[in-house]
Amino acid sequence: MADENPPSLKDAMKELETAYDRNPGYIAVYDGKGKDASLEYHVGVDKVSNLAVSKMVLVNGNDRNECRLWNTEDDRWYFAAGDEVKIARGLSEELSSLMELIQKVSKAEVERPKAYQSMLLETEGLSAGFSFKTGAPPWMSALEESTVRAADPESITFETKKNGKLTISRVTGLLVRQSVVSAKGDERVLELKDIKRNPGRKGVEEMVRDWPTLGAESMDVAPMMAPMRLTMFRFVIDSVESGASDLGKLETVLGEQEDATRRFVKCCIATSLNARAMEKWKKVPFPSKEKWREVWLKDFPGSEANDDEGFRKYLNSTKVRASFRDKAVAVFLNHEGAVDKLTSDLFGEGVWQRLKTKDETGQAAKDLLGKSLSKAYVEIMIDRRLIEEWGDPQGLD
Repeated sequence: MADENPPSLKDAMKELETAYDRNPGYIAVYDGKGKDASLEYHVGVDKVSNLAVSKMVLVNGNDRNECRLWNTEDDRWYFAAGDEVKIARGLSEELSSLMELIQKVSKAEVERPKAYQSMLLETEGLSAGFSFKTGAPPWMSALEESTVRAADPESITFETKKNGKLTISRVTGLLVRQSVVSAKGDERVLELKDIKRNPGRKGVEEMVRDWPTLGAESMDVAPMMAPMRLTMFRFVIDSVESGASDLGKLETVLGEQEDATRRFVKCCIATSLNARAMEKWKKVPFPSKEKWREVWLKDFPGSEANDDEGFRKYLNSTKVRASFRDKAVAVFLNHEGAVDKLTSDLFGEGVWQRLKTKDETGQAAKDLLGKSLSKAYVEIMIDRRLIEEWGDPQGLD
């Protein structure tokens, strides 16, 4: 029987999130049907051990594609498509550094972000994979700008902007049915066909018992954590604005996390930096070796101008390179709008600007966070230019 007075969007989302939080785990099977294709989606989650598993089989005519995604209790994540298997690197380290940042700065008891499997149809195609959240259900973001269309004792149905109609169980907090219409008017439907509640760790592990991992190719996924890093920055800024922490403490912790920040930025550079940004760095004016030979002779009176071996050792000095790099970093960061431009390279155009603050203290906290990322970014790129211009000294990072 339908509810005569369905709940408001806010109340509905709160109720369903509570239902999802109460759900200790599940193994669910979904069937999807469209005009020319069909899919089968298996997903298993055990919240106690934080194990999450999924298998998606997509059939389009004579083509059959299978994708698998799963993790282990030590935060190793595997991705498989057909016979190709990859293992994620850097994910556990990035999570640990983010948790350390928020806990040291705010002293807040923040739940370690958990990885949730998710798969939703979109008007064109679908989105599938995993996302890191601090407890929110995987469908939560799809409902943020939706309308409650119907409700009964078992479920609530929403009309969303990108994902059509979603029906969520009031008992388990899981997706029950989704219906989406493409721009061409073709309807696709995803429906829950079977569910096993609370299978436990062993039940979820059984799903991957025959999935091979030997010879898995390594891949770096730290850049995929960028949205979570920004979410954690939001906690930090809120903590400073509320007076629970202060700018001095934040600056100290960021100094302690320089290695973790550099690791994250290096991954972003390797996977996210576009050709335009890379070309920009190649055009940065750089002093010639002849200019640095003059500096060397000035710094070391008595040196012979034709002593190429002595000059090479000078250029390969960690101290000399670090000094040049530090001066270059100071020049870059002193430019107006530098942090906005540099963080746009790492996160995408306009993303950093969407991290809002409430007051001057919050803005100061955001500036410290932005400068920490920007400093690491400029240091890495200057180090690379030094290697290009002066050669690669042994043992220099």
